[in-house]
Amino acid sequence: MSIFAKTAGVLLIVMVGIGVSAVESAADTQKGFQVPMTCSDGNTYTTVAQAGETWNAQLITDSTSVFHLTNYSLSFEATAPDGTITMAGPFVFTKGGNDRDQKKLLTCTYDFTTTGPDGTQYRHLGVANGWLTPSS
Repeated sequence: MSIFAKTAGVLLIVMVGIGVSAVESAADTQKGFQVPMTCSDGNTYTTVAQAGETWNAQLITDSTSVFHLTNYSLSFEATAPDGTITMAGPFVFTKGGNDRDQKKLLTCTYDFTTTGPDGTQYRHLGVANGWLTPSS
């Protein structure tokens, strides 16, 4: 399996688990990586994504608010140290259930880059839909 396939799989798991448990204070950026999002309410939020807690709220880094996902899309662009570019996606994920009823839904876009252990640059981009609590 190529390093891209392995890393894309890991990053896909991270994005599927794009949440963290709510806590009483602002997001702990040591427990995940920061995802900047520009949303339909005219605001830009930075959330913390962490694998393993699928569909839990993403904490907003500068407040105690949380972003609750309902669905999102994800694409990857990997640039290897030798300059080779590989793309994957878009992948679309939707949460089941009715937990979004009576909520003011936001549409947010994200586009950020991380670096793998071998120096490969991974661009993550897509759209995330959800709502904020407490409402801002």
